Amino acid sequence: MRDGNDKRSIHAYSKKEFELKLRRAKHDTKKLSEKRLDVLLLKEWKKGTRLHAYDDADAWYMGIADIREVGVWKRAGGLPKAWTNGPLTLTAKKVAGVLSKGGRMRALRAIPRIIATSLSFVEKDPYLFPIVLTGGTGTMGRKGLKK
Repeated sequence: MRDGNDKRSIHAYSKKEFELKLRRAKHDTKKLSEKRLDVLLLKEWKKGTRLHAYDDADAWYMGIADIREVGVWKRAGGLPKAWTNGPLTLTAKKVAGVLSKGGRMRALRAIPRIIATSLSFVEKDPYLFPIVLTGGTGTMGRKGLKK
């Protein structure tokens, strides 16, 4: 889905363009072996923390989580660490407070694009659902949060 030199940013697309790119990305990704997917994760996330977190997860299933029980990756989208130390509700409040002002943080550019372009896809497509790890696993989770 990502283009150009900035592989961590998804550019602004029309809904039709996004749907087409998503379909292509799924098609191409489903053809990859787990070994090849691991290589791609290690290439993008050099420390390997995500690869190890995903490989260590022993049970993958779809479920519902209370947003007060989950947190986000530390410094997700370039956000300040203090904004990502607590529950998702706290992170969302901090981001909402500065979203209209814009900024240099990747999240502040990405979130409006997600809302405008792909929110309807993200909410319905199981391939786009967030990955939730049990507290204390993966990248060691957030203290005080269950997931």
